[in-house]
Order: sequence, then C-alpha cells, then structure tokens
Amino acid sequence: MSFIKSRQPVKVKIFGKQQPSTQTSSFVYINDEGECLVVQNGDYALNSELRHGKYHTVYEVDTSVYSYTFHKEVMCDDGQNAFLIRMRISFYVGNPEIIVRRGIVNSTNMLDELLFYSIKEVTRDYPIDQIRAVNGALKGLQNDSKFNRVFGEYGLAVEALEVDVELGHETRERLKRKMIIKDEQEEKRLRKEGEIENLVHFMEKYGEVGVFSSEKERTEFIMKEYERKKQEEQEELKIKREKDKRTQDLIEDMVKKGEDPKLIMEVIQTLNEINSEKSFVSSETDRVEKDKWEKLGETSELKRKERLDG
Repeated sequence: MSFIKSRQPVKVKIFGKQQPSTQTSSFVYINDEGECLVVQNGDYALNSELRHGKYHTVYEVDTSVYSYTFHKEVMCDDGQNAFLIRMRISFYVGNPEIIVRRGIVNSTNMLDELLFYSIKEVTRDYPIDQIRAVNGALKGLQNDSKFNRVFGEYGLAVEALEVDVELGHETRERLKRKMIIKDEQEEKRLRKEGEIENLVHFMEKYGEVGVFSSEKERTEFIMKEYERKKQEEQEELKIKREKDKRTQDLIEDMVKKGEDPKLIMEVIQTLNEINSEKSFVSSETDRVEKDKWEKLGETSELKRKERLDG
C-alpha cells in the first residue's frame, strides 16, 4: 500500500495548463529549498507560480479512501492474558505534503504499529473479563483527539472504524483448562462421597441374609447393585458435563458478540434452573429391576422382624 503514485520532473508549459488534481489525487510540487506547493480538490498549479517558485519535482499522491484490518492479540491489564482485537479502519491522506516530506512508502507496517500502540494504551487499563467495555473504548478512538493527532502526524485522517473484541487464543484455552480441572475435581469429590454413601446404604438395606440363600449370594447382589448405581451416577455426571459444556459455549458466544452482561446473567440463571430440574424417564426394564430390588429389600426387612419377634 503506497500513497505516492508517481514522481516526475516538473514541465513548465508556455501554452496549456498543468494537470488538474481530483478528489482522489493531489499534486505536491517541491523545489531545492524544500518548499512545497500542494494542489488538490480539482485545482491545478499555474505555470507562472511553478516558474517563480523554481519547483522541479512533482509527486502525485493518492487521496482516495483506504481500508486496513488490524487483527492481533493485545495484552490486558495483568500482562498475562490477551484480547484478540479485530479493527477495520477506513482512512485517507489528509495532508499530502506530510506524505511526501516523510517519504512514506510502506504504509502497511506503519499502520500496524500505529494501531498496535494506540490499542495497547486502551487494553492495558482493562481486566480480561471486560470485553464489552474494551469494545466500546476502542470504538471511541475515532473521536479521540490523541488518536487522530497521531494519525495526523503521518498525514492521515480516520474516516471510520469497526471493532470486534474476543478473548485471545491462549486465554481461552487457559480458562477452558481451569474449568475442566474444576469439573474433574468436583466430579471426583461427588463420586467419592456417592460411593461411600451408596455402599453404606446397600449394606444397611441388605444387611441380613434374609431371602438370600447364602452370604455369598447376598454379597454378590450388593456389589451388583452397587456397581449398577455407580454406573447410573456416572451417566448422570456425563450428561451434566455435556450440559455444562453447551452452557459454556453459549456464554462464550454471547460474550464474544458483546451481549449485555445483564442478559448473560439472566441466561445463566435460567439455564441453571433448567439443569437443576431432574426428570427421569425409566424404561420398562429399569422399572422391573427397581421393583425387584424394592421387593427384596422389603422381604429382607420382614424376615428380620420375624426372627426378632420369634
């Protein structure tokens, strides 16, 4: 991306006019003293002033509107996490003389540096969870005097800008790892508590030999029931983790789109209420098995009472 379209020696004409400028093309004439004559907005240089000013070189500068997209990660206030910033900026040459004097050739690198440091000055004041606030602050750069002054020092003027802010890749992965570790720790804790509680429950429920023909049969039945119950809980935990994953993806998408934090909290609360409601739909086999275990428990309890009464 180069703003200078051409560089040619000045040809002073005896008859005829110099080439006129346009809305998208300006001319900058320069002499040995470094003086510049800028012609733009449809005007043209007079042969007499070119001769009098001893202008010997003319630069044609492109003043049409350009667009550039900045897409990089920029650190937040803690210096460890980063926002992923996508800023699309529309700009044009507002001062052709500065472009010529500074000899700006590779504008892509220049724009990248200007935007990076301007954006960094904003993001370093915000924690990583303030995506919406960062988005608003970056959009406000278009009307920021310092931001426009910096661009003006390079002969440029900002026409419009669009911003999209997300969590940086490493930050997203770090948060996911933390959530996974937290879920795994909670799952282990619940599993351990549940296993102990279930085992105690089954030992108490089928504590007497009762309807079983032997101690071995009773023990085998208890362990089978215990393993079945543990499998059920593992399935429930799996379903819970899948629900939590869907909720997490939904919230991340809403944050990415810059949704209102109040709306996000309402969605989280609603999802939590839905997930807390347990509705079990048992198959015919499940119901039969459940009835069998309940009858065994009742029979065992009845046998125990008969022995006590006898």
